[in-house]
Amino acid sequence: NDYILYTEEGYYMATQKALDWVAFKKGKQLFNFEQFDLKFNRPDILMDSLNLASSMMNRMLQKAYNKRLKRMGYTPDMLDDKFHVPTLEIAQELPFEVQVSFLEFEVNLEDTKEALSHLNVYVNDVPIYGLFGKKLSSKNRSKQTVKIQLQLSQGLNEIVFLFAIKRAQKV
Repeated sequence: NDYILYTEEGYYMATQKALDWVAFKKGKQLFNFEQFDLKFNRPDILMDSLNLASSMMNRMLQKAYNKRLKRMGYTPDMLDDKFHVPTLEIAQELPFEVQVSFLEFEVNLEDTKEALSHLNVYVNDVPIYGLFGKKLSSKNRSKQTVKIQLQLSQGLNEIVFLFAIKRAQKV
């Protein structure tokens, strides 16, 4: 029951489970779909290009997309076609398994072209710093080290890092 539909331009719509098995590829690097979701997760464009939706349905899909952008704090003009990906690196090696419920470490964030804006950390799909994330320091907007403190649950914990740059791309 899972599916992915996409256009040659990269616009897609898919079930969440299907996205766990695919990635964007640029050169030899792979990027998960979440990194480009605001730009390319466009059911309105996809349904229109495949002629699968009425004009009323397409307007509803476009309105939902614009509402999602607004909720995330972005506008369509912030999403350009330049392929540039900022980097996030965990500063020290972390153990695969821990016996404690609290984990503390640092991450290095860098972007050579854009100013860093916000960092968000998710533990088991729960945002630690709320919907918009933690605002990053305005002193050095292109390179920062951030201390992370996480409360872990018993068992397996999936930790996901996202940080936003001014151009609305997340890593």
